[in-house]
Amino acid sequence: MAYGIEVITSTGAKNTYGINTSRVVSVYSATTMSGSTTVSGFDSDKGDYTYVISDWASFAHDITWNNTTKTFTWGKHTGSIPDSAYAGTFDVFFFHYK
Repeated sequence: MAYGIEVITSTGAKNTYGINTSRVVSVYSATTMSGSTTVSGFDSDKGDYTYVISDWASFAHDITWNNTTKTFTWGKHTGSIPDSAYAGTFDVFFFHYK
């Protein structure tokens, strides 16, 4: 008898082995208005990243990912938007898919 985990999907219960799943490769918590970090274990050809604002903000940071250098960069948009319009902290979750 096989053991495992089943989840309910729109088409009924499925074994997790038979469905697309993802895993968190890395989580980065930013506490500065702009900067960059290297996420050596993440490959955007294998997954995606999600930007999650931890506090209230009118504007999301301008974010980029460079898969060659494995560098995630964030900062303010060009223009006259004040710092107070951006979140002081945010998290980025990096996922790889099965």
